[in-house]
Amino acid sequence: DVDGFTVRDGKSLLELWEQKKWQATPPLLKHILQHQSDRALKSKWYTKFFSFWKTINIHLECFGKLYQPVSFQLGLQTDPGTTLIAGGNEVHAGPAT
Repeated sequence: DVDGFTVRDGKSLLELWEQKKWQATPPLLKHILQHQSDRALKSKWYTKFFSFWKTINIHLECFGKLYQPVSFQLGLQTDPGTTLIAGGNEVHAGPAT
């Protein structure tokens, strides 16, 4: 159970994957998460399109809670394109509001 486990950077994401043993982490990805997750994404041509996140760690700091199970599930019938707005800091995966 990953309840309470917060992914906050590349190393903690790798720790979660290894703890859950979902499947083997490819060696190159493991190396990147352990040693290069603070590297600027705009520094390489193959990651420049993700540079709005600056680094992998900054992205995971913002969205790492997506790896936790939800505490309450809503069943809503909505039309495509409907925007849902929720108050508080614990109901979405983005930074504090």
